[in-house]
Amino acid sequence: MDGYQGSGVFRPHAYFFWFLPHNDQRGISEKEKQQLVEQLYNGSIAPKLILFDNKLHDFSPGVTKFFENNYEPVGTGVIWRRKRVFQAAVSNSQ
Repeated sequence: MDGYQGSGVFRPHAYFFWFLPHNDQRGISEKEKQQLVEQLYNGSIAPKLILFDNKLHDFSPGVTKFFENNYEPVGTGVIWRRKRVFQAAVSNSQ
């Protein structure tokens, strides 16, 4: 997912918009932004990588919070990857 870099154009993208420059962001309603947050939380939109630039960071407080909690920087520029989630094995022995 890409805020403005435009690099997302060259690979499969995670959202209706290929990237979210400020002029596109202004046209997205609060309801649509809330739907994006819901889709991120329910996993129907699950980008493996994001380009967490200032444009994407400023897009929506809910989106920003989700990315900050569920993604981590890879150490190169604004590229962030989804954090790995490990589920502990549940033992049924008693």
